[in-house]
Amino acid sequence: MNLATDKWIPVLRRDGRQDEVSLVAAFTEGEDIADLAVRPPERIALMRLLLCVAHAALDPGGKDPRPRDQDDWHGCRGELAERTKAYLREYQARFELFGNEQRFLQVQKLVPLNAEKEANWTDKLDVALATGNNTTLFDNAGGSDRSFKHAPLGLMLLAFQNFSPCGRIGVAKWGETETLGAGSSNHAVCASGNALHAFIRRPTLIETIHANLINYDDFTQHAGRSGSWGRPVWEAMPTEPATVPVLTRSYLGRLVPLCRAIRLDDNGKTMVLANGLDYPAFDEVFAEPSTTIIAIKDQAERKTL
Repeated sequence: MNLATDKWIPVLRRDGRQDEVSLVAAFTEGEDIADLAVRPPERIALMRLLLCVAHAALDPGGKDPRPRDQDDWHGCRGELAERTKAYLREYQARFELFGNEQRFLQVQKLVPLNAEKEANWTDKLDVALATGNNTTLFDNAGGSDRSFKHAPLGLMLLAFQNFSPCGRIGVAKWGETETLGAGSSNHAVCASGNALHAFIRRPTLIETIHANLINYDDFTQHAGRSGSWGRPVWEAMPTEPATVPVLTRSYLGRLVPLCRAIRLDDNGKTMVLANGLDYPAFDEVFAEPSTTIIAIKDQAERKTL
């Protein structure tokens, strides 16, 4: 299953048909796609992925962040389809969901530190599903031996990396080093502060992606001149749980985060799950552009809306 070329993103065509498309098709067929057809956390995670791909494709060498300014933002609209197609062809191998090489948003060498009493079922990746003995209103199959097809697993993995909540978590060996947190985890970047995320929506998917691209001039005003543009995680995949500023403290690095160390088993049922990289909160670095920061009345505190 390759997320760049295989169908996995649920969309609504302009003629009303529901369909699934690959990452490449989301851009090259974007004029024919009205919208994403997913739940809110999945929409936010997918939009962040699409924006990250678009920004990286406009600047494949990582030396000239684009769009550079408002004029370049207007002009880049016609470049998106071809540039993203070429970029995803170059990095296609980094978007594999399974296999022995680098996988998308997964750790290559990840082994549980201790054998756990209960397996990590992949249904944990979907916070709407029941796991273990925690039944939910519409799902009582938690802890059962259920398997997921590859396409929904890709979407579940992406949303979980963005929205997984804090709490106790397993410890694993990431290469030769133990995962961070000693069995505890913080909220993932999109869940931190219970933030409300907002995106502009346009009549077609490609227009929606373009409308939400931030130009570098605006970014530096938003983040300060010390703010880092960064590179996507698939271009700079870490080999151990360490501080990686190019990912954790940068715009592109945070758009598609590695908040959890995950290794999916080929059976589609189980996985290794542990803490991932440590992403600082907005008050230690610039805020996520899809969020709004408000000042608390009569207090110096600033927090996410």
